[in-house]
Amino acid sequence: MDTGIRITICTLLAALALTMVAFTFASFTEPQSTLADAIDTSGEDQYILGEWDGKIAIFRDGNMRNPVKITGIELKNLREADRALIREGLIAASETELLELLEDLGS
Repeated sequence: MDTGIRITICTLLAALALTMVAFTFASFTEPQSTLADAIDTSGEDQYILGEWDGKIAIFRDGNMRNPVKITGIELKNLREADRALIREGLIAASETELLELLEDLGS
């Protein structure tokens, strides 16, 4: 095969691989501001991270029937120990703690 054709094919394949990597990493992150904006922090309420349709959801004050926010973090992507904590209900005492937990679980 001609060297020029090989270089062209390798360049196209490398560009395709880089594009696929970029799209993969872009799908793993959700802007923190979206989560922070969706949560009403007017009171001293307690937050609970739980499971909702295979994803991590945020609940308030023990109400596990109506999530405040459903995140883009899928339980299947977590370690088994983290999945167990979420299924039991992981309590966050403040908005700061909630956002730290979500950041840890989402990375």
